[in-house]
Amino acid sequence: MKRNTNDISAIINKIYVRYFLTTLLLNQKVQQNTEPFLFPSIRNINLPARRRLVFGMISIFDFVLQLIWQEDSCQKKIFS
Repeated sequence: MKRNTNDISAIINKIYVRYFLTTLLLNQKVQQNTEPFLFPSIRNINLPARRRLVFGMISIFDFVLQLIWQEDSCQKKIFS
């Protein structure tokens, strides 16, 4: 099954939103006066939440790279 770019971006958005909301819920020290509320600085997030966020982002990039690699290898098999 060939994945559309919109499908991949939708998956990334879902995963990112899940980790972002988890981080926001765990973080009670967002500086609303100096920064926009939706994009808190990673320094304001407590350490366990920061680790989960970084691990989640690494997992997302790994997942996307695997999807791209799969699609690329499928195309090479078809066209060769």
